[in-house]
Amino acid sequence: MKVEKGSDEIIEDKNCCHKQTHRTKEEKKIVNDRLNRIEGQIKGIKKMIDEDRYCNDVLIQLSAVENSIRSLSNHILEIIYILV
Repeated sequence: MKVEKGSDEIIEDKNCCHKQTHRTKEEKKIVNDRLNRIEGQIKGIKKMIDEDRYCNDVLIQLSAVENSIRSLSNHILEIIYILV
């Protein structure tokens, strides 16, 4: 089966069946860079908890992580709509 960039397909074998979305190397790099940034934010929050930082400061950082995840989700959705 020939698959174009960014398209979805269903992979089947006798043991498994799952869907895939093919992404360009550039798109994978963009998404992975953003995920690494989010991971860094989470590590920073864990450090804040260990240091007994003020609750409001922790909540501000948690809100920033939520926004980062929402932004990444929107980015992935935009790519899907562009490809359709």
